[in-house]
Amino acid sequence: MPSVRDLKRAIKNPKRARCLVYWFFANHSLKPCNGDSFITGREALEEVYCTFLSHQARLLLLYKKEAFDAGLSGDLDVAPHMFEGAIDDCLRNGPAWTAYNQSEKEPTNRTFFWFDKQYDIVKIPTISFTFDHLDGLTHGDFLLAKRLQVSVMPDTSNPTSKRRASLSLVNGSGDRTFLNA
Repeated sequence: MPSVRDLKRAIKNPKRARCLVYWFFANHSLKPCNGDSFITGREALEEVYCTFLSHQARLLLLYKKEAFDAGLSGDLDVAPHMFEGAIDDCLRNGPAWTAYNQSEKEPTNRTFFWFDKQYDIVKIPTISFTFDHLDGLTHGDFLLAKRLQVSVMPDTSNPTSKRRASLSLVNGSGDRTFLNA
């Protein structure tokens, strides 16, 4: 079983990555190199980030299946269906979930290189728009919490918080440790 420290790290790192992505799209516009209109905010996030992330995930899964079928494995190898489940747990209910489900199951473009439009990045004054939760929790975290019988409580500590919930572990003495605090 993972330690509390490992669980906290597994929640904080995706939160940091998600905050960085959201900061970028709140402070920059993308202008197609052969066009004169800009895309900003959620539109840019979905058109560029989500499309690219879903392609990367599909391609990783394809290579995983091929390696597994060829008998190649590593020390901590998992079956392709488990790998696909981990990707699903990470993306479900997030901004890339729709793009992932609409992408080709077996990409014809088998490169990790960005193959779509080219963009110029333009710094803009910070725009205000609503992104998804910024608590660092993924669908998989909630499944793990359920399996470990961890408390999942609505986050009512701050009414302006974008956190959906708090995960906490309770030890034998009744002491509570908040994992995504």
